[in-house]
Amino acid sequence: MPNVMEIAGSAIQRLGSFVDTQKLPITIGEAMSCWTYSAYLDGVIVHEQIALNTTKDRELLQLFKDAVQVARSHKKEVNEFMKQEGIVMPEGTQDKPVSDPDAIPNGVKFSDKELINTLQINLVAAMNECALFASESVRTDIGLMFFKFQVDKMLLGQQSKKLAQKKGWFQMPPAYNSPGLD
Repeated sequence: MPNVMEIAGSAIQRLGSFVDTQKLPITIGEAMSCWTYSAYLDGVIVHEQIALNTTKDRELLQLFKDAVQVARSHKKEVNEFMKQEGIVMPEGTQDKPVSDPDAIPNGVKFSDKELINTLQINLVAAMNECALFASESVRTDIGLMFFKFQVDKMLLGQQSKKLAQKKGWFQMPPAYNSPGLD
């Protein structure tokens, strides 16, 4: 049975065959979507670097390394696209220097549970934004770019959910019981 990654890769490849042969001019909405996602990634990368400087849990460190790699690849792709289209890029942020997790005072140090839950919130926000940007895109190439970004974030979300469940960090809302169906 194929895994999610193979299915997503096949879908993206198949959809890529529908790319417009005649490129339309980029719309203001598409330009704003690219700019917004690029700016969003700056904050995400900083948070993920802080997490790498905070946790000592090996599995969580690997998850955040993967998350930084995905965010950087998205940042590179969207910024290259923006340059080609003449879109001014957001100012950006500086990388955080590597530091010792033991040097962070407990009063300001995030717990592993706080780190992974913030990662999951960021992943949900990114998936929602990418779905919105993909659906609003007039140009197929832009829509596919955001669809690919969404799939990447979904895969990271699955990794983070499995790890959070394994470590007892997973936060789940209470079950819903419809009134009158008791």
